[in-house]
Amino acid sequence: MPSPRQQVRVVHLPSAALDALALGDLEAANAASPVLLSPVCLDPGWRQIWAIRSEQVAKSPDDAAWVTGVVVDERTGVVVGQAGFHGPPDERGMVEVGYEIDPAMRRRGFARAALEALVRRAAAEPAVTVVRASISPDNVASNALTQSFGFAEVGEQWDEEDGLEVLFELDPRAWAGQAAWEARLAEVWASLDDVADDDAEGEEAFRARVDAVVAERVADDGVAAFERGCAFDSTGHSDRAVPLYREALAAGLTGLRRRRAVVQLSSSLRNLHRSDEALALLLAEKDNGSDGLDDAVAAFLALALVDVGREREAVRVALTALAPHLPRYQRSLARYAQALVEPG
Repeated sequence: MPSPRQQVRVVHLPSAALDALALGDLEAANAASPVLLSPVCLDPGWRQIWAIRSEQVAKSPDDAAWVTGVVVDERTGVVVGQAGFHGPPDERGMVEVGYEIDPAMRRRGFARAALEALVRRAAAEPAVTVVRASISPDNVASNALTQSFGFAEVGEQWDEEDGLEVLFELDPRAWAGQAAWEARLAEVWASLDDVADDDAEGEEAFRARVDAVVAERVADDGVAAFERGCAFDSTGHSDRAVPLYREALAAGLTGLRRRRAVVQLSSSLRNLHRSDEALALLLAEKDNGSDGLDDAVAAFLALALVDVGREREAVRVALTALAPHLPRYQRSLARYAQALVEPG
């Protein structure tokens, strides 16, 4: 089941608030702002953005409804970031997004929520046909986020201030249709909690509901096969899940689902006493990029290593994955973990 999402709104600021923020006057900015602005709004990098937008809106007042505003956490009313478009749609119908989250609020899902709010706004605007993001190739988090939304890489550009940037673009209405489909699928997956473990008829009915939703897809991208595999896997049929996971990967499954497919295929293979195959998959996946599933890859790799009698390596993998999460002893634990498999 998906984790709870952050709820945010992007609030565009009147020109007087933009002017005051550009000057570093938070009191004056709050006097003109429709929401309470916090001191993070005066961060030097943010002030530079406000200065650019202040000048832009002075020249083109209609841009105020598009350009950078503040990201407000709907639950608390606190400003957690800034986000918006560089301006209204151009002659191609393209708008470019920009966003930044307060460093104290990062890694909590606010960037994803802010980008989603911008894309949904773009999808609702008839004049917008393309959403663009330009990101430094070194910005791993933002690159992963845009690609998880379905943004496709379309080229590169050189920015005088930021240097080399990779260009990504997205059809916002196609994304909105996909998001609606994902929401329907999530509702079906949530219904699995109501099915008892020994309820064969309930499990069959659940799989039928998954089939009905995935049948709506027309793209041959492996997603339908993956979700069907998950449905069999989650109802105790690893043997039926394995060929579906393989089909999904062969079809070119991408994004987070691709890595989930590798992890879940490996787990199903272990259940079928085919741990050698699981181990080969996970060893190859371990160095195949990095994302939020790194620890899951490590955990199942450790299990597969135990299955084939390589227990010391399994402990090393598990401890190496654990070490970064400790408040202390990270370096020493990592060294001890490595020593488990070093000669002598």
